[in-house]
Amino acid sequence: CAEVTESTAAQLQQTPGGEAEDCLEGDSAAADRYVNAAVKASLAAASASNAAMSAAIAAVEGSRQCTQALGSNTQADGKKGDAEDKGEDDEAESADEADEKDEEAVAAEEKRRRPTPEEAAANTAKRLVEQRHNNHKVLQRLNSEILGHQQNVREFLRHNRQLIPEVSGESKQKVAGLLQAYAREASGELRAALARGCGGRPGERAFAGGNEVLAALQSLPMLVPFFQSNSVAISVSVKARILKMSALHDLPLAMRVLDQEIFAVARQALSKDDSEGLRQVSKLQAKMQADLSSNVAEEAAAEAAG
Repeated sequence: CAEVTESTAAQLQQTPGGEAEDCLEGDSAAADRYVNAAVKASLAAASASNAAMSAAIAAVEGSRQCTQALGSNTQADGKKGDAEDKGEDDEAESADEADEKDEEAVAAEEKRRRPTPEEAAANTAKRLVEQRHNNHKVLQRLNSEILGHQQNVREFLRHNRQLIPEVSGESKQKVAGLLQAYAREASGELRAALARGCGGRPGERAFAGGNEVLAALQSLPMLVPFFQSNSVAISVSVKARILKMSALHDLPLAMRVLDQEIFAVARQALSKDDSEGLRQVSKLQAKMQADLSSNVAEEAAAEAAG
């Protein structure tokens, strides 16, 4: 554009070599030169404007590409930063979970730790009490079942006496001998208990109270099962079992042995004026006779009562 402008200006400054013959022709030629120069200048300006517009468009496009490139880099950086932040968050969560697991492990270890001697003793005592309570329930249930079976067998044999086996005289004598020996032993125990209760010396006559005599009788191993509130199917005392077996063989004999060796001693320990004590002793003797009679035939029971 600058080159065209300079060439046009040079043409306009040129003057003709000879004088103009006709003034009109000279003016017409000058006007044509100005018009041509103006046209060239206008074309040059248009070309320059197009070039400027192209340059501007190229600059805008370049700026846009630069902006997109910067945006892509920024997005990539942002994604990278997010990924790094997420990784840090994951690591923090993993660390927290690990800490929680460690705390749970420590708590579980504390629970599994060995108890103190006091705690161990308390736990042992509690376990023993619970075990004894459960054993007591089982024994009560078994005792009730055995008592029921014994009653059924007793009723069956009462109506079918031909099924009762015969007992030899030798066996009866052996059982009766054991009963007399155990009764004499119980008599000695009763005398010693009454002597301690009265505070007397050997050889001295001292009377005991009714309650003391009753307590001494009820403490004898041979008689304990008969004074319990609950019936026991099988007594733990061998002496009591021998007494029951002897009553099955010969109830009158068994009652005479008990009266001579035990209840006579109890009555002698009481004063003749202690009617209440004597009545209580007789009541205990009658209760034992009733318990022993329940397992024998009616004829033997009536004979022992007579």
